[in-house]
Amino acid sequence: MEPSYRLRLYLLTILVLVGFGALLSRLHEFQILRRNDFLQLVPGNRSVTIREPGIRGEITDRNGITLARNLRNYEASFNLDEVRQAYLSQRSEDPMLQRLVKQNGLPRKQSEKDIVTIVNEGPVKVLESHGLTKPLRSDLRTHFVTHGGLIPFSYRSDLTYDNLPNSQNTIWSYPEFLSTFVPSATTRMAHSPATFSAI
Repeated sequence: MEPSYRLRLYLLTILVLVGFGALLSRLHEFQILRRNDFLQLVPGNRSVTIREPGIRGEITDRNGITLARNLRNYEASFNLDEVRQAYLSQRSEDPMLQRLVKQNGLPRKQSEKDIVTIVNEGPVKVLESHGLTKPLRSDLRTHFVTHGGLIPFSYRSDLTYDNLPNSQNTIWSYPEFLSTFVPSATTRMAHSPATFSAI
């Protein structure tokens, strides 16, 4: 009885050691030898543009009464990071703004990038010649501090089709004008942009 008991114990120990050895060899292969292959598969920041179908017309009930009507409007939005990069390609550094902030109950000077000056010297100057400007408020600065260049800043969402044809061909000829005009369909029930950009 004694020798067969030891034989089983030795076989079990050998099986456990072989199993752990196989596991360690696979871990070594995946984590050390093929590490670069798997790092390339990790998704990074990507920009995907999805084209949605156009507007489908009026929505009516079975009696022909209009429930929702499509109204076209246009939005001008700036990708602030691209506007800033275009500004830096023509100038050596960002304009800085000195502000007083309270830290520990005392007023202190703090410098930050003056995004309003950058936008005013770039795309707003181009839009001004077409009469499409509106005054920039503090929400541009707040948007830039909060989101950086990740989320486009909506400059104007009250544009109509009549505003666009005169200026659109001229606007695209300026390289520093990095903005998009997005046509969208607005109904009384929902807002469905014709071009959707996902990051």
